[in-house]
Amino acid sequence: MRAAHHPDDVRRIEQAQGELFRDGTLMQRAARAVAKAVDHQLGDGGRVLALVGPGDNGGDALWSLAMLAGESGHPCTALLVAEHAHEDGLAAARQAGAQVLDPGEWEHPPRRPGGVSWGPGDVVVDGIVGLSGRPGLTGLAAELAVWLDGLREGATAPHVVAVDLPSGADPDGRQPTHPGEFIRADTTVAPITAKPVHLLPGTRRACGEVVIAPLGADVSGEPPAVREMDHHDLAGSYPWPTPADHKYSRGVLGVVAGSDAYPGAAVLTCSAALHTGVGMVRYAGPQRATDQVLARCPEVVPGQGRVQAWLLGPGTSGDDRARREEMRELARRPEPCVLDAGALALVVERPAGSATVLTPHAGELAGLLGWERTDVESDPVGAGLEAADRWGVTVVVKGACTVVVPASGDRNQGVSVLDGGTAWMATAGTGDLLAGAIGALLALGVTPHDAASLGVALHQRAGVLASGGGPLRGLQLARHLSTAVAELLPAPERGSSRAS
Repeated sequence: MRAAHHPDDVRRIEQAQGELFRDGTLMQRAARAVAKAVDHQLGDGGRVLALVGPGDNGGDALWSLAMLAGESGHPCTALLVAEHAHEDGLAAARQAGAQVLDPGEWEHPPRRPGGVSWGPGDVVVDGIVGLSGRPGLTGLAAELAVWLDGLREGATAPHVVAVDLPSGADPDGRQPTHPGEFIRADTTVAPITAKPVHLLPGTRRACGEVVIAPLGADVSGEPPAVREMDHHDLAGSYPWPTPADHKYSRGVLGVVAGSDAYPGAAVLTCSAALHTGVGMVRYAGPQRATDQVLARCPEVVPGQGRVQAWLLGPGTSGDDRARREEMRELARRPEPCVLDAGALALVVERPAGSATVLTPHAGELAGLLGWERTDVESDPVGAGLEAADRWGVTVVVKGACTVVVPASGDRNQGVSVLDGGTAWMATAGTGDLLAGAIGALLALGVTPHDAASLGVALHQRAGVLASGGGPLRGLQLARHLSTAVAELLPAPERGSSRAS
């Protein structure tokens, strides 16, 4: 698992290092990590250009120049974007032979010595703004961001190494409003630990490759703000069957999905649940949809009965009052429940404290909260947190990069970020399949946050397998859920009836 911590927690961790924090040792360790990343990217004859702000990020950049110029002899230039800079770092850079230019001394846009443009083989160190800065850049800093964007568009860009985060990007990971208001990095060196900006969908691509520099600080006991689950986490969440299991002990999922207008949603939902490993699916829906479900999934049991979890809403129609009333009654039951599509608004019917997972896309979540869709897209975590806190539920905010926000009582795990799918999954029916996978895991007894996170991960992996690099169909993805589950086990154990 890759964990990200909130900037306030990181500052507290830094200060807890005592003398290492007070005497500047942590800054020099951070600068050493930046210098190493820069040295790795410099081409033959390449030069280093540091964009230096007034804070500690600028100090990290200046100390890294001192190391690159003094120890390795690399030609280095620092452009100051403010009247003041970190004094010790500034003195060290000058003593090591780096050129330092005050705001009024460098031309716009900055030119390489000799009058040529900065380009491939050169490295730009972004040390303008750190974690305490506000999102967006202004003045000289904004001019530099626009300049770098222009170089990138012309395919003549130097490699950009950001200190802690690309300047202008929101530390909390909200999506920037305009490309010129932030730096786009190729590498970001993150001292101590990752931060939300490095993992969340609104900003992660602006960070490029994220290199963690621990600096000797231990964050293992700190609850993360955001987590990116790895193979080990996912495998540990899946409830592997044992020889003592039977269909009832493996969980029964009750599904209300599909309609006369959208009978395929029922087929997709039930197929996904079965391929995710649930013991039984009970399906309740209109006759046309029931006939299609049984034709494709003869193991499904029609009608209601005892279940371990419910899945309500995929492909249901708001015009079907009888079906809607049925879902309302079922939503009031205590069993764990996934609410999707036409049943999302039934979250207000859920008993207090009951295990509930909502699976909205941005437009649906905006409608539930009274937000604008663009606001949800720019801040999916903020929207998910508002919904989770308002109704006490786990929220899956679907998108190219999906975030899973846990209910307020489960926040020690952090928000999960899952970005392992393919753009070919942007097709009708994939949301029904995701709901089926999550519902199956709830019926298997997985906690809501883990069921949602694991369901999304399996869904994304199945999409990649089904696509093979090209278009896919929903039923192809459903069948590949079985393979995605099998891949969680080490190769020698796949196909075995037990897992250690």
